Amino acid sequence: HFLNPFRMQVFGTPLLLRTDLEGSTGSDLYDIVARRMLRYVPAFKIKRSAAQERAEGTEGGGQRRPGYRNESRSRVLTQRPPVTLDLEEVAGGPIPRHGFRLRLVHRNANTCSRCHWMEGCIGCTIPDDDGPTIVKDGDTIAVDWHLTIVKEHFKSGELGAVTRHKSVEIIAKMESCPITVEACVDAFAKKEKIPEAFCSNCKDFRSCVKEMSLWRLPPILIIHLKRFQFTQYSRRKLRNLVVFPINGFDISRIVATDTEAPNAAHNVADGRSESLYDLYAVVHHLGALSAGHYVASVRSSPLGAAGPSKWKCYNDAQVTDISEDDVVDPSAYILFYIRRDIGGLKLEDVWDITQKDTTQLTEEQIDRMIKQRERCTVS
Repeated sequence: HFLNPFRMQVFGTPLLLRTDLEGSTGSDLYDIVARRMLRYVPAFKIKRSAAQERAEGTEGGGQRRPGYRNESRSRVLTQRPPVTLDLEEVAGGPIPRHGFRLRLVHRNANTCSRCHWMEGCIGCTIPDDDGPTIVKDGDTIAVDWHLTIVKEHFKSGELGAVTRHKSVEIIAKMESCPITVEACVDAFAKKEKIPEAFCSNCKDFRSCVKEMSLWRLPPILIIHLKRFQFTQYSRRKLRNLVVFPINGFDISRIVATDTEAPNAAHNVADGRSESLYDLYAVVHHLGALSAGHYVASVRSSPLGAAGPSKWKCYNDAQVTDISEDDVVDPSAYILFYIRRDIGGLKLEDVWDITQKDTTQLTEEQIDRMIKQRERCTVS
């Protein structure tokens, strides 16, 4: 510290630059970065253009080596000494053409990506000349500002200013507004165009439309909300409030129409006699993506009872009474509905529980058994 009071400090927001490095020179790269920096140093005026400096054969007051244009990138790097903090150009020296120097660094922006760490290089300088740039695809570049520019011209208040695209506000508004489980069901069953689907009849790929619908409604309906999002770039928990009905959830919107017998009578066993469901349990996920806790809200009052339904919260060994209004919240993860017409029935009235073991059945026997039965079977 007593020999050199200066130190490197990383500040600002990282920028992503897309450019074609093929045929680009060092001056081209400096010009691209300088255009992105105008919001931070608008008062700094460039006295000489790049063309003038190329004609004069100088770079920020330094002498350009002759014949650099014909040198390879690797040869240039091997001939340049490491840049350490005790050099004059790091803390001061002549002001560069744009007020900064570009350096090749690691992603932490504190060490050079080309030199060995024992050499103490803070980042090899990218020459601002008409030679081919030494930058490669995917390199991280640090903008090393001249001390005079930082003190007299740099607008530090612009570092936190971010121009938001209009799509960011639209997405933020969508995520802050609650959605209904009916909208989720509609999105699940909406028509989807498939440009190339294989047709089993003509044995060729055809353009078709896929639409999801249910022929038989199950006695127990389980809705699993997507609370965890995994993309190529991020992982997060979705905390959107999904509003779902406690009683009378109508799912007839996605039931397939019986075109052959539209007026046929239906019973409890065929799964087409009732389309209303009543909620009887909810699994909640509390916490974040990497760590969380599960609790359950279960209806304790009989289905169809008059007045508000009674609910209990099961949190490990603790069981507490909760209000019906507390069931619907952003932590709801899995919803359990029971079809209204079987609320008072027993298990054996709905399912055939006499079949105990199906591990020895062949696929043909299982298919034959499914075709013969008119209702679901739980083994």
